[in-house]
Amino acid sequence: MDNRDSISPNDTFGFLKTNLDVHTLGIINASGFLRDCGIRVVMPSPEIEACVEHIKDEENQKKVCEWISKSNIDHIGFSFRLDPLEGERIFIEFYRFLRSNSLLKEQGGRIRKIAFSGLRETCMKIKEVFGDRIITFEGEETPEEFLIQIGVSIEALPKSLKSNTHYDEKRLSLANDWYKSGGYEGEKAPAHGGYPEFGTMKDTIEKRLDFIKKSLSTPVIRAHIGPYDDNRQAALQLYSEWVKELAKSGYLDVLSIGSSQLTQSHFEKDWTGLINGGGVPIRTREEYFRVLLDAKPMLVRSYAGTDRLEFMARIHEEYLNIAWHALSFWWFNRLDGRGPLTLEESLQQTFDAMEYIASTKKALEANVSHHFAFRGCDDLTYVVSAYLTAKAARKCGIKTFILQNMLNTPNLTWGINDIAKARALLVLTRSLEKPNFEIVYETRAGLSYFSPDLEKAKRQLMAVTMLMDDVEPSNSLSPEIIHVVGYSEAQYLATPSVVNDSIKMTLFALRKYRDFKTKETLLTEEENQFIINRTAQLVGEAKEYIETIESNIANTYSAQGFYQIFLQGYLPAPQLWAERDTFHKATQWDVKYLNGGFYVVDNEGKPMRIDERINRILR
Repeated sequence: MDNRDSISPNDTFGFLKTNLDVHTLGIINASGFLRDCGIRVVMPSPEIEACVEHIKDEENQKKVCEWISKSNIDHIGFSFRLDPLEGERIFIEFYRFLRSNSLLKEQGGRIRKIAFSGLRETCMKIKEVFGDRIITFEGEETPEEFLIQIGVSIEALPKSLKSNTHYDEKRLSLANDWYKSGGYEGEKAPAHGGYPEFGTMKDTIEKRLDFIKKSLSTPVIRAHIGPYDDNRQAALQLYSEWVKELAKSGYLDVLSIGSSQLTQSHFEKDWTGLINGGGVPIRTREEYFRVLLDAKPMLVRSYAGTDRLEFMARIHEEYLNIAWHALSFWWFNRLDGRGPLTLEESLQQTFDAMEYIASTKKALEANVSHHFAFRGCDDLTYVVSAYLTAKAARKCGIKTFILQNMLNTPNLTWGINDIAKARALLVLTRSLEKPNFEIVYETRAGLSYFSPDLEKAKRQLMAVTMLMDDVEPSNSLSPEIIHVVGYSEAQYLATPSVVNDSIKMTLFALRKYRDFKTKETLLTEEENQFIINRTAQLVGEAKEYIETIESNIANTYSAQGFYQIFLQGYLPAPQLWAERDTFHKATQWDVKYLNGGFYVVDNEGKPMRIDERINRILR
């Protein structure tokens, strides 16, 4: 196999992953870059993914062989971003399958080139076994680097793939200086305990936010943490130790439980023979209650279930005293392989659960916009989907809506475009506010943002903190919540020490940057104008789009209304992996990366006008 072999527009590139691995954004980005070069790309069905997961089975091998043959695949990209040992095992079994079926070029077969994308440790293992026969990608490659390594000629590279701006480069440079100073190491834990209910069963996110506003303190800090171990009891014991350590250190306000897939789908059911899929494997309400006790004085939140959503919301309320609930609306079901429900069933359960959550007077967070981004949506869809969920929450009687904004998603997004998206989100959702409905802004770094080079990742953590502070630079209380992503996430799950160090870096960078901005600014006049123009464009188009949706979708803010919104193609998800035939109107859009953002484009590859987009749907 000659990996120097170039790829031409006559070739077909097939991507593969397992059902077990839900990380799809890297594949989506890579496939988009290849398509921009005129190369045909083929994605597998969930059935093929399941076959790859168990490729030793002869029947599964026949199905994958047929998929390769019928799709005329010349090159294969294999992605696995979970456990390195498991990734190495699955990929070696897949490669042996290719050889045993004489599918490689040197055997007279079609496959000329194979690439593997995964965690750094997995890539190193693959290199040890296969050497240069397999091209490996760790995830921090620029679009240009990826395309050149995969075999696209420099002449064929699209000119629209510039991946940095002056603002992005200056943030990283400033972060590098601050990190090298080591000043973050002395950052003290925030003093957020100055109110009577702190750490008690009467404590709430609203009370903590209110205290912070009155004391002009640092934002509420949330982190997502959950170790994995094949031995369930060992995982629970380790988690208990981690939670107690975090509680004692005092840096973390909100413990977000990184629960396992089976916790979300099979709570209190028999797990015999089922694959856990990573995360802490909580199976009983007593185990939830133990986390609550270990976590004091931290507040606690968790993922919603992927089935029996109202039941799980009640469990979280009664045994976790959950700080706020989270619902995914169009996601965590058969559409993304995260749950057993159809989209209709999932939405109905979501709205039923939301009615219950409203009765508890607890806050609600929607995990929505970034999941559309994971499936290749444009920036307008990112903004509109958040507004729709916020308005649905208000109509259901929710009092506090936590607006989660995942920056760097996709990770090619320019910082100035991220600021424009965030400001558009806030303008639109805050227009819904009234005396009994409040928007709380929560921001975080992107899942795919951090480098596997841990020293670089620490600088990136500081740089993205600066980006958060530039969304509303004149508001010292924004963002109200920062979800701190551990700098180690591209290599391994964040441990308590990583979480605490990541919080220290975040608070240090926030303090240093606010002081820096009293003297000078990183944003050029041209970049500021870009932000103003892009924000206005997104807000204007979103208002017109929302008005069209509300005028044409009966009972817009209901389970059936949300189903119709997706069915009729108002929310593009061109890289949807499952049920593409049923929801073909959602997948029919062409989304391209242009000028640091993502746009629905017309047949000429130019951003589609909003009236043209609306007319296409209504036709």
